[in-house]
Amino acid sequence: MGSLTLTLACVPPKNPNCTATITRKNCVRNLTICSSYSIPVKFRRIKRIDIRLLACKCTSALSSSLISEPNWVRGDNKAEEDERVFIVVNFYRFVFIKDPEEEVSKHLEFLQGRDIHGRIYINEQGINAQYSGPSEDALAYVSWLKEDERFHDILVQISPPIRKHAFPRLKLRYKPSLMEGGVSHLPLIDSSMRATPLTPAEWRKRVEAANNIEVSSHLNPSRKVILLDVRNGKSVGNPNRISNDPKARMKLEPLLDQEREPPTKGVVTSNMSLFLLPGYEWDIGHFIGAQRPNVDCFRSTTFGLSGSEDVASDPLANVDKEKTDILMYCTGGIRCDVYSTILRQRGYKKLYTLRGGISHYLQCEGPVEWIGNLFVFDARLSLPPTSVKHDAKTDESLTHEVSDNTVFAKCYICGSQVSELRHRNCANLDCNLLFLCCSGCMDDLRGCCSSDCTSAARLRPVLPGHERYQKWHHYRDT
Repeated sequence: MGSLTLTLACVPPKNPNCTATITRKNCVRNLTICSSYSIPVKFRRIKRIDIRLLACKCTSALSSSLISEPNWVRGDNKAEEDERVFIVVNFYRFVFIKDPEEEVSKHLEFLQGRDIHGRIYINEQGINAQYSGPSEDALAYVSWLKEDERFHDILVQISPPIRKHAFPRLKLRYKPSLMEGGVSHLPLIDSSMRATPLTPAEWRKRVEAANNIEVSSHLNPSRKVILLDVRNGKSVGNPNRISNDPKARMKLEPLLDQEREPPTKGVVTSNMSLFLLPGYEWDIGHFIGAQRPNVDCFRSTTFGLSGSEDVASDPLANVDKEKTDILMYCTGGIRCDVYSTILRQRGYKKLYTLRGGISHYLQCEGPVEWIGNLFVFDARLSLPPTSVKHDAKTDESLTHEVSDNTVFAKCYICGSQVSELRHRNCANLDCNLLFLCCSGCMDDLRGCCSSDCTSAARLRPVLPGHERYQKWHHYRDT
C-alpha cells in the first residue's frame, strides 16, 4: 500500500473556494481546490482517477493533466504491470451443481479484487472456464476451486507466461448451456455416456499405429479407425466471397474442386479414412490423418447424425457402429465429451477422446503426429507447439513463431501458401470474417477478405503484425 498526493488548482487560479471530487472504485471524496491530499492507493490495482469539478464560479476547468490519466499513475502502473507474469488457464468439469446461481455468487465473491479476465460459465451440469491473469491470482482461483470435493481432481491446463491479458474482461455468469449450440439436454454428467478418454501417450500410440501401414496391419488388419477433428470450421474457398480477380479464382479453383470431393474419393492411408475439408482451426494445424467436416461451427457438426441426403459429406456414414474405432479430438476436450454423448445415443460403441485436448497433448508429447500451430479462442489466436510446453520461456514472441511445416496452409483469397499461421479479421467491420491471408492479398485488398468488402461503409485500417482490432469507435473518426 502506498499513498498518492494530489494538488488541485483551477487553470488559471481564480477561486480558491472551488471544490472537486476524486472518484476511485466508486468512493467519492470532496476536495478543495489548491489543497493537497494524501490518498492511500495500490499502484498495481489503480488504472484511472476521475476528477470532476463540483462547484466552480469561474469558467476555467481543472488542469487537463489532472483530468486525464496522470503520468505518475500511468508510469507506476505500467512498470508494475510489466513485472507481472500473466498466464492463461483452461478447465471444465461435468458435475451436478444443485444451485448454480449460488455457485456463481461464490465464485464472484472469491474473484472480487483479483485481476482475472475471461469466460467462466456455470450451470446445473458443471463449469467451463477460460481466463487469464497474473499467475498469483490465476493460480489462487484454481487452488480455491480444488478445495471443493467436486473439483479436487479437475484437469487444469496452464499456458506459458504472456505479457498481458488474453481476454478483454471477465464474464462469470450462469449459462443454460456450457457450450454453444444448446447441450443442456444431453446426459453429460453420466460418464458412461461419454467416450473413453485416452491419455496423450495412449493417443499418440493409436495415431502412430493408424498412420503406419505395417504397424496397424500387424495389430489388426480388419480393424477400422476414424480420426475426427470436431473443432469449428468454415470452408477455405467460398466463391461468393473471394476476390473477383480472375487470377485469384484460377488459383483457388483446385482447392474448391478438392473441397467438393466426397470422402470416399479422398486419400486412404492403411485403415484410416482421410476426409480433408479445411476450417478456420484446421487451417493452421491438425493431427496427420484426421477427418474434418464441412461445418460452420460446432453446433452444425453432423458426424454420424446425417440423413440420406448428407451421406456424401458424413465420414461416419455407413460405418460399422460396433467395430469401428472413432477417435475424436478438439482444443481442450470439452467438445469431444459433448459430441461423444450424441454419438453414444446413436449407437456408436467404440468412442475415444483425447483427454485434455490438443493443448494437453502438445504439452505432454510435443508435436508428434501433429502438423502446424494450435488455434486458441483468445487474443493470441495461434500458438506454435514450442510455446505450449510448460518449460517455454516467458516471451510473447513465442506466440508469433511459425511452425516448421506450413505447406498445407493456404490463402483464403488466392489459394497460395501462407508463411504465417495466424488468422486476421476482415477490415470490413460488418463482415469481420476470420481468415488466412498472404501478404500480397492483404496489401491488394487492404486487409479485406474480398473486393466487395473494400468498399464497405465501416472499413477499418489494415493492422500491422499481430495486432487485433479494437472497438469501432477507435476508428470511426479517423
